[in-house]
Amino acid sequence: MNSSLPRVVALLCVIWGLATLSAVTVNADSRPLFEVSHPTFDVTGSIAIPCTAYRATDDTIFCAFMEHDGTSAIDIGSTRDGGRHWSKAVRVMACPGEGYIADPTVLVCPNGVSVFATYVPKDPSGAFARSHFLRSDSPDGTKDWTPPREIKVPHQYVSGKTHAPVWLDDRHVVMGYSYDLPADRKQPVKLERQMYSRAGVLISDDAGLTWAPGGDVFVNILPTGADEPALLKLKDGSLFMVVRTSAPHPYESLSRDGGKTWDAPHPSALSTYNAPTALLRLNDGAVLRVWDNSDRHRYPLVAAISTDECKTWSPPRTIIDRVADASGKMPFDTACYPSMAQSADGTIVLVWWEQDGKTARIGSARFNRAWLESDARDVSGPK
Repeated sequence: MNSSLPRVVALLCVIWGLATLSAVTVNADSRPLFEVSHPTFDVTGSIAIPCTAYRATDDTIFCAFMEHDGTSAIDIGSTRDGGRHWSKAVRVMACPGEGYIADPTVLVCPNGVSVFATYVPKDPSGAFARSHFLRSDSPDGTKDWTPPREIKVPHQYVSGKTHAPVWLDDRHVVMGYSYDLPADRKQPVKLERQMYSRAGVLISDDAGLTWAPGGDVFVNILPTGADEPALLKLKDGSLFMVVRTSAPHPYESLSRDGGKTWDAPHPSALSTYNAPTALLRLNDGAVLRVWDNSDRHRYPLVAAISTDECKTWSPPRTIIDRVADASGKMPFDTACYPSMAQSADGTIVLVWWEQDGKTARIGSARFNRAWLESDARDVSGPK
């Protein structure tokens, strides 16, 4: 008998076992996953306007948000298990004075985690005349946050920083923002619905240490204009932008020079009502888009994917909708301001701002691409 035969048989058994294990893993990953929850981060006040960012070194997803419990502040929590559990929130920055602080943005940098926010001081006339763009840093995103310091921008009222910045390479990063034209013209308005914004980007060429304005995107639609831009780096290196407008559709634009200049924006084929869109490049290369799929309401919140660089989109899957329960009570008034990240295992973690009267909370969903595609067919998207 050949003495090597037992070794060959043993080797074949090992190969078969590994193949079986791999098949089981693939099958587990391909099963549709969808769960919805409302994390509290152990915060007692209302929480709103979340922004996520992913750190690959330890598979952590951060979520910064505005807390309001008599006064406003910016807090941050995190998850290391794909959104199953969230940490207790820690304070990043308190409101520096009379007024409020909002619009947090999270950036994972080589040397730590940075959070940006907008402080709006109380104006004697009650107008939106001035805001301050603040930044605080932490070595690990959980503690030792620096006192907030201001980043100078050449505008009076800056807002719209509700999406995580986009890295172009290991040095260049681009952050969307918007600014109010009436405030720049020293004619500030007193109501948000009267604001007329222009969307733009801030560009850093030193891995997020310093920032300078890039090009702007202008939509001549009153009110709102172009606000709260979402950004995505396409595979050819260009930047894709979706801006909130008061039209029945958001507008879209492209930059081919890292955000320095932008094409004339055009309306998207997808509908949304005066609310921001979120974009995310998935681990497998597809693009995820989440938005309020209505031309008159901030619901339902839906998700779709593109496999052709945002040219077409799958049919939207509903994340959450405003449907009455058995007693006839509606679960919320609005569900908007989505933000998302993806864990190493493929789980997509989505958060959003949910409002019911004067009560605000954060909703969260865990799902995967298998769920998105469990009932999908191609539809026309932005051109």
